Amino acid sequence: PQIGFDCSGGSSAVGEEMIFTLANIKGGSSKSTTAIHLADALSARGKVLIVDMDPQGSVTEFFFPGASAQELEKGNSFTLMQGASTLAESLHPGLFVDVVPSVLDLCTLGNLAARQPAKILKRLRAALEGSDYAHVVIDTPGSLGAELTSSLVAADCVLIPVTPSVWTAKAVGLVLGEMQEAQELAGRETKIAIVPTMFGKSKAHEEILSSLKGASMRILSHIPRSATIQKKTESGERIKAGSARQSFETLASEVTRL
Repeated sequence: PQIGFDCSGGSSAVGEEMIFTLANIKGGSSKSTTAIHLADALSARGKVLIVDMDPQGSVTEFFFPGASAQELEKGNSFTLMQGASTLAESLHPGLFVDVVPSVLDLCTLGNLAARQPAKILKRLRAALEGSDYAHVVIDTPGSLGAELTSSLVAADCVLIPVTPSVWTAKAVGLVLGEMQEAQELAGRETKIAIVPTMFGKSKAHEEILSSLKGASMRILSHIPRSATIQKKTESGERIKAGSARQSFETLASEVTRL
């Protein structure tokens, strides 16, 4: 696809915080994994909030594996988007960051947005304005819809995790198409960067990465395929040391310089 977004444009208008939205239309691109461990790395640089805008709730399951539906229904991303709870009422203390969890009802957000599109799609950004978080990380579903659009409207910077798939360029193009609508609604430009994940050194992988480098977007450091990352994510644990931890520390340093 023809990609013409300027990764150097845009700026944060929400105090000193930066809002990072992880987005990719293709499933299995490590959005949730990247969101979780990037938030952890950013937590050493200030107070961090992670918002789960995916009805599948992978981020929520990582932080609250034993939580009951009743606990989460008191305040979550859906009640926040409904206007039924404030940001403070939607927060739950997580392992190393605060979390606005997801619930399955979030998949009906499109029905609300159809009736009041501008009001609903801008609500997440409005809720985050004036918060005392240094960084906010938003996880999104692997599909088009109101959950993704509202997350893009809220973003200061969109990070697109991509895997070495033949559908990578198409998936990136779909995200950029959705971003055009979101930027028009938000009334501002948004920074964009690609986060390569699970790329190896094969010729096929190098060709895919090379094609992405031809686009006018910044390519950030690679997050490797790692048994440690997979194991820690599945078990709900922090990555405390080693090359896997270092890859997210490097990513955190890069995104804070965007």
